[in-house]
Amino acid sequence: MEEKEIVQKSLEERFDEQNQKKQSKAPYTLFSVIGFIGAIVSVGMGFYKMFVYESEDDSYFSSESVNAYVGGDAYNYIINASYATGYFVLALVCMVFACTMLILNNINKHK
Repeated sequence: MEEKEIVQKSLEERFDEQNQKKQSKAPYTLFSVIGFIGAIVSVGMGFYKMFVYESEDDSYFSSESVNAYVGGDAYNYIINASYATGYFVLALVCMVFACTMLILNNINKHK
């Protein structure tokens, strides 16, 4: 009888360990997906700031400015380049975070 109880407890412990591994996998995967989505959005915003520019002086059909902040074109290009650089750095940080979460997930899975 005691041998059966020992085997039963051993099986229950293994089952609990496997459930804990499955539960601990979910946050890493979720955070890595969030990081990758953040990187994609940041890269998109950076390219938008770089390539979409329209001031009131350039357009005859529209009176709305797009990514124009001050009166001079050169100043607006400098401002948009700074914004784009910030978005690209943010994308890099999100990518490093997502890759770190994938690495931690892999380490936790093989523990």
